[in-house]
Amino acid sequence: MEYLILTMVLGAGFLFCGFTVAAGHCYRKLVDHLHAQHHDQWEREGRPDGGPGSRHEIGFWNISNHLVSASLWMRWYRVTPIWAIGDLQAIGWLSRFRRWWTAAMIMWAVAAIGFLWFFVAVG
Repeated sequence: MEYLILTMVLGAGFLFCGFTVAAGHCYRKLVDHLHAQHHDQWEREGRPDGGPGSRHEIGFWNISNHLVSASLWMRWYRVTPIWAIGDLQAIGWLSRFRRWWTAAMIMWAVAAIGFLWFFVAVG
C-alpha cells in the first residue's frame, strides 16, 4: 500500500512540475504578445519580463520586473486584462495559461494529500 501511495505522490509531483512549465511557457508567450501588440499597456503594467521579445528590452537581472511578473501571473489567472478582450491570440494564450496552471494546482493538492496519506499509512 505504501508503494502505491508513494507512486501517486511522485507521479503527481512530476505532473505538477510539467504543468507548471507549460503554464510558464503560455505566460511568457502572453507577455511577449503584450509587448509586441500592446506596447503602451506593457509599459503601464510595469514592463513584465516574458520571453525573448520583452526580456531583450529590460534585461534578465532586473528584479523589479520579475516581481511585476509574479504579480501579473496571479492577477491574470483570476481576471482577464482589458487589453486582451477582443484579441483572439491573447485570449488563446490566457486560456491555455489558466488551464495549465489549474492542472498544476490540482496536482500539487494531490501530491500534498498523498504525502500526508503516506505518513499516516506508514505511521
